[in-house]
Amino acid sequence: MLSSSKSNIGIIMAGGTGSRLMPLTTKINKHLLPVYNKPMIYYSLSILMLSNIKNIIIFSDIYSIGLFKKILGNGKSFGINIKYLKQNKPNGIPECFILAKKHIKNKNKIVLILGDNLFYGKSFINLITKKIKNIQKGCTFFGYQVSNPENYAVISNINNKIYLEEKPKKPKSNCVVPGIYIFDNNAPFFSKKLKKSKRGELEIIDLIKFYIKKNDYNFNLIPRGVSWLDMGSFEDLASATSLIMTLEKRQNLMICSPHEIAWRMNFINSKDLILSAKKFKNSYGKYLLSLPREFQYKKFETI
Repeated sequence: MLSSSKSNIGIIMAGGTGSRLMPLTTKINKHLLPVYNKPMIYYSLSILMLSNIKNIIIFSDIYSIGLFKKILGNGKSFGINIKYLKQNKPNGIPECFILAKKHIKNKNKIVLILGDNLFYGKSFINLITKKIKNIQKGCTFFGYQVSNPENYAVISNINNKIYLEEKPKKPKSNCVVPGIYIFDNNAPFFSKKLKKSKRGELEIIDLIKFYIKKNDYNFNLIPRGVSWLDMGSFEDLASATSLIMTLEKRQNLMICSPHEIAWRMNFINSKDLILSAKKFKNSYGKYLLSLPREFQYKKFETI
């Protein structure tokens, strides 16, 4: 069981076949692929940690779970609690709520993030933490402006009513739903009411529509200046690597290092950080070792 029934829960979806990235993913889960100097799973994990979520469930297939455990363990080195749950087949995102039902308590809020999504920007973290804190019930989802909306779930506003359409051939807007959502503890119950789509899966868009029909939802546009990339294609994986490399070299600050985030948010102390840093005999470890000596930067937030 996860700790403290009053704590919010984070869920990372890290399964799937990674078909768009084959042959890279023929023998390895895409969420373990490198994005510059860190495995892809670090980026979604970091967003949850920056949102002050310390109880996290990672969903994947049984083979990949063993690999994730080697990289992340039980979360102790990050000052968090990680639990792994198996999703035997890609039956859709809402299935995770059904499988995790016993871990979700009455007052839990659930922040679900897709493991191949990269978000970068302080205003984004501020938005997420504000919604977690202030919205007590229902579903919260977000919108992001893109140039290719036909590849995503498109959001349109007609007569002050929100409509969602999955990968339409003729999109009604350029606003789409990125891979992060906040749900109340009713998500497992509502997910059981969903019917599988034509592709044989429970769809996250159908779950959101369920909340919209009940008028129990909150919608927000992600502000300008926030970067969002779905790293599930060759092009976006390369773009994410280029973005992270450019930012880190320019700023001399690490982007989405769970070790650094854990230290800056006081999940772990300097001694714990140094113990972890010494395991990495490279620039990543050297960077972590430098942090406790640079207290003048302690007040700065970073992802």
